[in-house]
Amino acid sequence: VTVDSFGRILGFLGPLRKTKRKWINWITSLMAQPWFWGDCSGNLAQSKLMVPNVPNGAFLIRFSRMDANFTLSYVHGGRVWHTRIVHAYGSASFMLEGGKTEYSSLGAFVDALK
Repeated sequence: VTVDSFGRILGFLGPLRKTKRKWINWITSLMAQPWFWGDCSGNLAQSKLMVPNVPNGAFLIRFSRMDANFTLSYVHGGRVWHTRIVHAYGSASFMLEGGKTEYSSLGAFVDALK
């Protein structure tokens, strides 16, 4: 892991104001979510979501290639769509690009999708 890569990942997973144990628990919890795919490309997300009989609304969340944002990849109308989840570097706020509702965690964001 390079310093640049490590710093970028910290941007996804910050802020570091939490105690070490809470921060590690938060990361462990996120990595255990079936909808979180981490450092997954758009092409891989597309291939995983475009399988026979996948229902509308199936989704995964992955690291974006842009800044410290995340990407929501989802199925709608028989196609896979990708949209950014805006997350400022090191912040604890998540918002769908162009949206107005801010969420305090990716889990809260996912709960609102259901």
